Amino acid sequence: MTKINEDNVEIMEAGELELRKAFEEVTKGNVLAAVEHANETRRLLRQVQEDLKFTNNNVEMLRIEIGQVRNMAVQALQTKYAGGTENIINNDES
Repeated sequence: MTKINEDNVEIMEAGELELRKAFEEVTKGNVLAAVEHANETRRLLRQVQEDLKFTNNNVEMLRIEIGQVRNMAVQALQTKYAGGTENIINNDES
């Protein structure tokens, strides 16, 4: 059996302190990495939200334009066929 003397106790305490220091450094690094990741995720999410808002605005503008084109097409067809199909047939033959 090995007798524990003061030198051995000091060596064990020094080793324990080194382990604690290493553990604290690794933990601190992990926490900083997690914070950085969270911040980057928030930044990217804000960017995606802005892009989505822009896309939604574009989609809404396109819907309005499509509605206007449809109305124009309806008006053009109504104007063309207002006199009935006989006028169109007669005009095509002349």
